[in-house]
Amino acid sequence: MPPRTRPSRPPESAAEPLRGPTTPGASPSILPARTPEGKGRPRSDSTASSSAGASRPARGPRRSQTRCAAQPGRVSANDVPNAAHQDPISYRGPSSLTVRPRSELTAKWALPLPYLRGRMMGKLGGDVPAEEARGLTIRDALRGLTVGLFRRGCADNGPAASIVSKEILAEPGDDRGGGGGGGGGGGHPPKDYYFDVDARTDAVHGTVPFYSPRTPGNVVFRLYFEDDPSSTLATGPCVRVVPGDADVEPVLRFVLGNFRARKASGMSSMSSLAHTLELFTPAPPDRRPRGGSFDRGSQYAGPGRAAWGCLCEARKVMETAAQNYVKKREEIREKAEAERLKGELPDLGSLTVDGDGGGGTGAGGEGTKAGDDEKGGDGPDAPGGILPALPPPPAPAAKFASEEYGNERRWREAQCMYAGVLRAALTNDACSVLFRRDMAARMRLEYHLWCPIVEAFAPNPFAFGGKGNGNGDVDPARLLPGDVSRYPQQTTKEHVKMCRASRAAMQREVLGFVPTPDEVTSLVPAGARRKGGGASRRGGGGGTNLFDDLTSSMRRLHEEEYAVSDAVVRRREEVRRAIEGVVTASGD
Repeated sequence: MPPRTRPSRPPESAAEPLRGPTTPGASPSILPARTPEGKGRPRSDSTASSSAGASRPARGPRRSQTRCAAQPGRVSANDVPNAAHQDPISYRGPSSLTVRPRSELTAKWALPLPYLRGRMMGKLGGDVPAEEARGLTIRDALRGLTVGLFRRGCADNGPAASIVSKEILAEPGDDRGGGGGGGGGGGHPPKDYYFDVDARTDAVHGTVPFYSPRTPGNVVFRLYFEDDPSSTLATGPCVRVVPGDADVEPVLRFVLGNFRARKASGMSSMSSLAHTLELFTPAPPDRRPRGGSFDRGSQYAGPGRAAWGCLCEARKVMETAAQNYVKKREEIREKAEAERLKGELPDLGSLTVDGDGGGGTGAGGEGTKAGDDEKGGDGPDAPGGILPALPPPPAPAAKFASEEYGNERRWREAQCMYAGVLRAALTNDACSVLFRRDMAARMRLEYHLWCPIVEAFAPNPFAFGGKGNGNGDVDPARLLPGDVSRYPQQTTKEHVKMCRASRAAMQREVLGFVPTPDEVTSLVPAGARRKGGGASRRGGGGGTNLFDDLTSSMRRLHEEEYAVSDAVVRRREEVRRAIEGVVTASGD
């Protein structure tokens, strides 16, 4: 439980008007004597609740003041400040904080009083009577101020986007719970998180306790107001959550629970799984007495089962995403084909039935007149009528193209997430204690189908049958990643060649060529790769100066094709002066 970092009652300064330094000319209230010019725009007096279930609009304003230099406040995590606010020459402290999952964090924040005064003036708008200004206190200025814990890179603020967010001031009936410092039960008012006014620095500061997330990754603290979450007042340092050896199994089981809960699409769970496998570092083997045996695999049997369960759930997520992608793609194509046929067929509404073949009278004539009215020939909606003409409907092709693009984008993101899981499990040698060899071999076959340039998996070469129509057609969903039911039990070199051939065929179809997977250093001859070779430094080897030759070629191309020499600049200035002289002499 985090330590209680605030007093049992609000600070005495909270009941007093917000004051700056104790000087004879200081303002007696939070507001200045007159409205300052150029202050913030008026804001609503209402403040939003910080509960997790608060509803948010689908599209809000984009987050502003993302650069630390434009933020008026400061936030630190466990006394580690944001390095962007420090002097890069004199500051020698840490630039980030590394903690384990579910560790105690303390966010210390600070805001200058001039900013709070200007914000209150912007909310009230115009000049404020002296009586009303004297009644405003520091609590009025801090109403709605919130500290939130966010994943680094999160685009939005607010409770809907944060891992957890806490307001500085508690509302009546708000139950902080746990380490929050008191609830609203027993008729007692809730307690606020600690804050105080520092007249020496003309600022207000406070602390809020947190816990680090259960899953690994990079998180940051952000300070903002609930009624204006798009404006970031302060950003804390990067907090890296790295699970230790004892935390791996609880983290994997937590991720497995999120997979099985099916509360979301599963993309965030796959990201957490990839981070966990990438950061996994087993502890050194325990010391055993002489003559005793130590089975390292049995030590990680629990984490291995949890990791394999997470991988199977990730495959289920990919299989579901593949089925949804194919189904949505077929629906879009059918709708587009229907619209195309509708455009090619004649307009049946313009056809009329007439027994005499002419305008006629009776039912046919009335029907013709009704058809004329519907077409708007003489109606009020016709050009020049009473009502203006209706705008044409949007082109169906553009709507279908937008839906298809969204479908492709979601499928590409899912493939990138799943490829990240496979890459983390295969590139981290420590994961060999979590997965058996046959498991790793099957994952390696899947990863051979991945192309990072195309950002897609090649078709599954082991898929066959599926539709059951007797024509030997293959279900498109079985060609996509996630379904490993057709993969061989024992992996051989021929299976690896099949996967690489499928990937090469996809690359040739999409890119027009097959990228070489070799490293750039393979272009240098083997005899010239020795570090510090004399031929390499003197330029005697044929391929030793590959990168130097490439750099000189790029520099020569820039000078010949793109660079502007001094002679060209002088000629341009002479031409400009000559044209100006001609225009001036013409008198126009």
